[in-house]
Amino acid sequence: MGTPALVCDFQEIHRLLIDDVVIDFCRKNVKVTDFVLRSEESANKKKMKRHYLRKEKEREFIKKANDVFQRQVEIP
Repeated sequence: MGTPALVCDFQEIHRLLIDDVVIDFCRKNVKVTDFVLRSEESANKKKMKRHYLRKEKEREFIKKANDVFQRQVEIP
C-alpha cells in the first residue's frame, strides 16, 4: 500500500522550500564532526552503519526549519 495521493500533493507544494532549508543549513552549519556513526539492523535483518546528525545539531536544524515555515508558510 502506497502513500495516499493527497499527502503527496501537500508535500510537493513545499518541496522547493524544504530543499532550500536543508541545503542552506548544511552549507552554513554542518561539519563532518557534527555526525555520529551508529550501527543498526535493516528491515531485512542486515547489520549496517549509518551516519546521523548529533542531537544538538539535529535540534538546531529543526528550530531553523520551523522558523522558516513560521515566516514563509501561513499556519492557522
